[in-house]
Amino acid sequence: MKKVIFIVITLFLAASLLSVLAEETENEDGLYLTKIEYVSATGYVTPIFDIEGTIRHDNEDFKYPHSIEAHPISVSEPSEIVYDISEYNYTHFAAYLGKNAVLEARGAHVVFVVWADGEKIYESETVAVGDLPVACVAKIPEGTKELKLEVNAGIDGVDYDTSTWGSPMLVNLEVTDFKEKRQVSKTEYKVGEEFSPNGGFYTIVYSNGMEVDGMLTEDMISGFDSETPGAKTITVTYEEKTYTFEVTVLEDETPAPTQSQKETKEPTDESEKDGGNLGIIIAVVVATAVVVAVVVAIIVLRKKQ
Repeated sequence: MKKVIFIVITLFLAASLLSVLAEETENEDGLYLTKIEYVSATGYVTPIFDIEGTIRHDNEDFKYPHSIEAHPISVSEPSEIVYDISEYNYTHFAAYLGKNAVLEARGAHVVFVVWADGEKIYESETVAVGDLPVACVAKIPEGTKELKLEVNAGIDGVDYDTSTWGSPMLVNLEVTDFKEKRQVSKTEYKVGEEFSPNGGFYTIVYSNGMEVDGMLTEDMISGFDSETPGAKTITVTYEEKTYTFEVTVLEDETPAPTQSQKETKEPTDESEKDGGNLGIIIAVVVATAVVVAVVVAIIVLRKKQ
C-alpha cells in the first residue's frame, strides 16, 4: 500500500513539474493572445482555432510562415480588444494583419492600431481585401499593464466587415538582421545639396523569423556630406544593426564668373568707338530734321492766314 501511495505521489509531483516547465517554456517562446482572457471588447470578436486562419489572399487562406501557428482573432471593424498583460514580461507584440472578407464591396479597407497603456506603439498602413498580410512587430514599453488592439475603418468607411489578427502573440524578440530592401530614388547630388531618403525601404528580420519592412527616414542616416565631391558611404542604423550604400556628390561643372564678365565691357578698338560716334551723329541729324520740318509747317500756316 505504501508503495502505491509513493508511486501516486511521485507521478503527481512529476506531472506538476512538467506542467511548470511547460509554462516556463511557453513564457520564453511567446504567449498567444487567444490563451488570455480579454478584459473588454467592442465589435464582434471571435477567437478561431483552425490551422490556417481566415486571412484571405489571392482567394485562398493565408499560410503562416516560419512554423508560426495561426491562433487568429477575427473582429468586425470598428473594434477594440483590451488585455491585462501586467503579469507578463515580454518585449514585443507580433501578429500578421489582414482582411478575411471576400467581397470588396463591403468594408474593403481597414487600419490596425496597437496601444500600450494609452501610448500608440503601432499603426498599419491601410490594409485592403486581397492584400498580402502585413507583418506587425511592436516593441512593448517595459512595465506595460494594458495592451489594446484596435481596428478602424479605412477610406471606404465603416461597414462592420471582418478583419483578422493572425497569430497575435506576446513574445521576446531580438533583431537578427537589418538589410536594404529598396534603394533610395536619388543617388547623385550637387555640392551643398541635402540628402533625400525618399524611395528607400529596409527589412528588419526578427529572431522568430518574422520580416518587417519599413520606409527609410533621415534620423536613421549618417555619413552623408555634400560639401565636397566624390563617393559617400551612407550608414543606416536600427537598434545597433546597420547596412550601408553609396551615393555620389558630383563635381560642380558651372564655371565661376570672370572679372571681365562681372564688369561692363568697354570698347576695345577704334571701330567700336567710331560705331558709337556714328550713332550719336545720326541721332542729331534726325532731331534737326524734325525741328526744321516743324518750323516750315508753322510758316506755311501763317502765310495761309
